[in-house]
Order: sequence, then C-alpha cells, then structure tokens
Amino acid sequence: MTTNLAFLRWLVAHPAVRAGETTTAFLVEHPPLSRPPAVLAPRPWRTPFRLNLPSPPPAPPPDADEAAAPTGPAAEHSELTAPMPGTVLRVLVAQGDKVEARQPLVVLEAMKMETPVVAPFAATVRAVHVREGDRVAGGALLLELD
Repeated sequence: MTTNLAFLRWLVAHPAVRAGETTTAFLVEHPPLSRPPAVLAPRPWRTPFRLNLPSPPPAPPPDADEAAAPTGPAAEHSELTAPMPGTVLRVLVAQGDKVEARQPLVVLEAMKMETPVVAPFAATVRAVHVREGDRVAGGALLLELD
C-alpha cells in the first residue's frame, strides 16, 4: 500500500512548521522531502502585521452611577461608533437633523459588505464626525445624538 507517511514525517519535523512560521508558499520555498535547513533565515514576513487601521484604546468600564441615572428622551445622549474598521460610503444625516429610532445614519463598507449604523432612538444629530470616503477604525466616533 502506498501512503504519504514519509512526506508527513518530513513535514512535522521541519523547523519552520514546528516554529509555526509557515506561509502558503511553504512547499515552494521548501521542496517536499528536501533536507530541512539547520537554521531558518530571517524573513521580513515572519513577524505579525496588520492591513487595517490600529484598534482604538480600550474604553473604561461603565460608571455604575451613570448607568443608574434617570433615562428618557430628555436624558438620552449617544455617541455612535464604528462597529468595525471600514470606509464611510454614505453619510445620510447632517448636524441638526431630526432622526427616528432605527433610521440609517451612516453606511460603512468593510470587505465588500455594507453595514448601516442606525439611530438607537428618536433624536437630533448633535455632530457628525466623518465624511464620505473616510477610513475609520473599529470604535471610531461617527456621530453624536441628543
């Protein structure tokens, strides 16, 4: 019976595989069943990298006193942030506009998918912090509502 056992043994014994530093080009860079190198050559892509914008700093924990404050139309204020990194495709409101609950305010595009950011309640737009075409990080401030 023919198997690929020799290949699998070579593969799991290779230092690049053991170090977790392989890429999709591994078999092109290291022909199967060739003698593994004694030491791996440093390569620029062996370190982690990101293609998207850096994440914002973590938000502080919620304040218990603020959470217990009275709510209602007069007390509602909201800062809407980007749910993910992306590009602002459309800004559908301007400062001073009155909006209804669940009304789309901004449309973001990430990985060819459009995501609307909607109003959490009926409000007035206090400030718009982005323009169409802006690239935003996840958590970036988009709008303020009153």
